[in-house]
Amino acid sequence: GTGASNDGSDVWLTLAIGLAVFVVLMILFEVLVCLIPNLYFYRRYLEDHPWIKDWNFKPVVSPPLPGKWPLSWMVKSNQLPIESMMETHGMDVCTMVASLEELFYIFLYLSLFGMVILAPTFATGPNKNLETTNDLFT
Repeated sequence: GTGASNDGSDVWLTLAIGLAVFVVLMILFEVLVCLIPNLYFYRRYLEDHPWIKDWNFKPVVSPPLPGKWPLSWMVKSNQLPIESMMETHGMDVCTMVASLEELFYIFLYLSLFGMVILAPTFATGPNKNLETTNDLFT
């Protein structure tokens, strides 16, 4: 065979590797934010110079700075309304955020569907004790 096991350990290993990569990348981001103080320079500059105008002579709006604790930028970005996001970030960011939000709800619906209907059916169905070598095994 291919050397792959069918006992479910592959799934747990994949999840563990994915979680480890996520944690390492988040720690790296947080460390780099601390090491690069000018990351939010533009926002700080706009807070100190509120009279700056854009090319339409409207005041340049900047979202508030994230807090000091790790991952606070995620909380701030989720609390930003679409209307103000359109002013501060543009239509392309609004479209991307709306698409991600829509995909989240689709994934949530399909996951709930799978847990509520498909999992009990699979667990109590007539083929629950099939051998892994059987053609009907999925």
